[in-house]
Formats: sequence, C-alpha cells, structure tokens
Amino acid sequence: MSAGRFTSTAPYYRVFRPGIPAGAVAALTAEADRLGPARRLLDLGTGTGQVPAALHAAFYRLDARNRVWLAYRRLPVLLIPVYLTAWTVLSVARIRSRATLAVWLAGLREGLKGGHGHRRPMSWTTVLRLTRAGLPPIV
Repeated sequence: MSAGRFTSTAPYYRVFRPGIPAGAVAALTAEADRLGPARRLLDLGTGTGQVPAALHAAFYRLDARNRVWLAYRRLPVLLIPVYLTAWTVLSVARIRSRATLAVWLAGLREGLKGGHGHRRPMSWTTVLRLTRAGLPPIV
C-alpha cells in the first residue's frame, strides 16, 4: 500500500478529527515524571501528527530537564559544567521561537533544582574510550 493513497484524505483528518485535550498532555507528562527517568512511557506512531504537535512544548521542557539529570547522574563531576555549557549554547542557537525557548529554559531550571536520582558516574576510562571512538560525552 502506497502512502499516496492517504494524501488526499490528510486535510480531512486535520478538519474533522478532534485534537488532543490539554489534560491528556498534562496526564502523560505527569505519568512520565511519576515513572522516573529510567522508564519508557509510550511509543507513538501517529498518522495525523496531532499527538506529537500536542506534546511539542512538553518535549522541550522534558528534554532540557532530562539532559541535566543525565549529566548529573552519569558524567564525572568535572565534565558536568562543560557538558551543560556546550549543550546550552547549542540548544539556544537552534531554538528559533521565544515561546519555545521559554519552555526550554523552564526545563533547564527544573533540572538544575535537583531530582536527578542516584549518581553513578561513568569512569574516566569510559570517557577516554568514548572520546577515542569519536563520541566524546561532552556534546
């Protein structure tokens, strides 16, 4: 079955399918927080794109928060500020919308407040191996 068969019906989905309620987005993100950073909440395949669009703002907040948490949990102490600085500069350069940047900064503040869980940083040997493989844990 080719994707072209559905091209003509896509506009009707946008017009006649109900959107995702704001309460559903809040419930999904609350459940993700309740499950903790090591759990997967859901994996979606959505043809109409309504769910990803509804989760857009939550994505930026959670992405920022989770990256801070990951740095605190897994990086050696000396690399945490280096990683967070590099990642912040790159993220701010990529984000085009002020509203999106505000959501992202809220997630960054949330991550810096704490709640990142138990620290089990990788060893410096692992840092060296990753770097030699072309995957430094900085960016």
